[in-house]
Amino acid sequence: SRSTAFAAGMARMLAELAGYKLSVSDAVAKQVDAFVDEHLRDPQESRDVLSQGLARVAADPTATEDGRALACRKLSLAGTDNAVPALATLIDDPALGSWARYALARLPGKTADEALVEALKRTRGADRLAVAALAGARRLPAALPALSALAAEGEASAAAAAEAMGSIGGPEAAQALSALQG
Repeated sequence: SRSTAFAAGMARMLAELAGYKLSVSDAVAKQVDAFVDEHLRDPQESRDVLSQGLARVAADPTATEDGRALACRKLSLAGTDNAVPALATLIDDPALGSWARYALARLPGKTADEALVEALKRTRGADRLAVAALAGARRLPAALPALSALAAEGEASAAAAAEAMGSIGGPEAAQALSALQG
């Protein structure tokens, strides 16, 4: 049956993905691309299973860095709400943070929005500035308190916070921007 073939194909793909090394061969990446592309339009239940499997690889510290990064990239296309917790834990990972943020930025919905707002509160440095930019791009009014706190952390932080607030727009953002001026 189609569901049995899907499960077997996914198990094989995920096992290969966990050991993937770009420097060795791009064959695994091509297989992963083909599998994900083939199943992007499947019913929601199958897409949730695919998303969950990719999220497991992304979060697996025993998987290769290349495999984890590719899983994050594929989650940007095939991820559902069930991938958000795994991506959120990677958001400030030195090797995978940019891929996790990329995937979260492309996932629609409140679950991803909430994860970005929470990440804005807990991240530091360049990771926090990147999350602030995503909060602005997604126009998340819930991020305004964390952006106000970020603005107090120095000139670069204030600039990033102000830009995000401007992108969010609306009366609450205007009020938060006014508070920054003085």
